[in-house]
Amino acid sequence: MKENKKIVSIIVPIYNVEKYIEKCIESIIKQTYANLEIILINDGSVDNSEIKYKKYLNDKRIKEIKQKNQGLSGARNTGIKAAKGDYIMFVDSDDWIDEKCVEYCIKELEKKQLDIVIFPYVKEYGNYFKLQKLFSEKRIFQKNEIQELLLKKLLGKLSKNNPLELENLNTAWGKLYKASKIKNKEFIDTKIIGTEDCWFNIETFFECEQIQYIENCFYHYRKEDKNSLTRKYNINLFEQWCRLYEYMENFIKNKKLDGSFYEALNDRIIINLISLILNILNSDLTFLEQYRELNKLLNYSIYEDKFQKFEIKKFSIKWKFFFLCARKKRSLLILILSKIVLYLERKKWKN
Repeated sequence: MKENKKIVSIIVPIYNVEKYIEKCIESIIKQTYANLEIILINDGSVDNSEIKYKKYLNDKRIKEIKQKNQGLSGARNTGIKAAKGDYIMFVDSDDWIDEKCVEYCIKELEKKQLDIVIFPYVKEYGNYFKLQKLFSEKRIFQKNEIQELLLKKLLGKLSKNNPLELENLNTAWGKLYKASKIKNKEFIDTKIIGTEDCWFNIETFFECEQIQYIENCFYHYRKEDKNSLTRKYNINLFEQWCRLYEYMENFIKNKKLDGSFYEALNDRIIINLISLILNILNSDLTFLEQYRELNKLLNYSIYEDKFQKFEIKKFSIKWKFFFLCARKKRSLLILILSKIVLYLERKKWKN
């Protein structure tokens, strides 16, 4: 493509990813759009990650920053402060991007004066992959559509009534941001609100005038060995998410948004039960301990009120059954059936 003087800063937080960091960096330095600032944040890695990426530092576009471990949020915040680019992209260090990712995104962003470009991604399971589209077709969202469709989706509204798609738009990766839209923003640590990306995007999207979704698939999200909520037990996750819900509720109130936004948040609170239950199932607790934790979860008072406003009938039969069991607090039944489903899913991954 013709030379473009606009700089794209790509922020890569690095923490103990010696197996994957080379693939990640190589996918960035081989971009067909060359005017990059590549910011590697070594967030206190104690494995061989630094040895693996050192050989790339002769590329003058790469900036290395070392810091004591602050977690993903802290590393990204360091990157945002250091970024000099006109645009900013986040790439997690165990993932990778296609070589034309930046080129296509910046073409769209500059041609149409966009604030953010969003693109789909591929879930990489090792033995197989799954394309994850966020919307059915390429489209531009104007200010009112950003609030009605994107902001509500971030808060919890589903477009296809598939609860497994609740978090698809949340991620900081899979997007190219105009730097001016996020330079004054910070990620809040997951230890406080359970998930940093969703809240970051809620604050950012609200201030945008135009956002475009493109159909080209550029981001590869590595699911195998991912240190995610569903693979590591977080005993504090319920409390952290309750804090996130408070942030969201106050946001809706302070921005004077209408009742439909509260309805979206109500849906999120119930649908998040799926991840909270997975958090328990993937723990090293005994079966009896898992049952007790699940029973305690379903008996929290927050769900009594939220289930009264939750439309179970709009879901498919299997999800109707799940949410009915959760509403009726059938902990043992949920535990047994969920374990069977997880076993079959993992068997599929291995094959």
